[in-house]
Amino acid sequence: APDGYADLRDWLKAEYRKDEAARDPDAAAIFTELELAEAGGKRHLLESPTFRELLTGHRLREAA
Repeated sequence: APDGYADLRDWLKAEYRKDEAARDPDAAAIFTELELAEAGGKRHLLESPTFRELLTGHRLREAA
């Protein structure tokens, strides 16, 4: 797995447990892109453009 993948995944797990209104905007975007509510959490995180941007550091702010 790419560097930072496990940390970013763990952060997303914590965000997923929060109420929708309390989630970080990047996490909410990832969940929407992956259609997790419809897919039952059965999508790979790398399918999300936002996740890939966070993972490769192409975002201005950090996820954690």
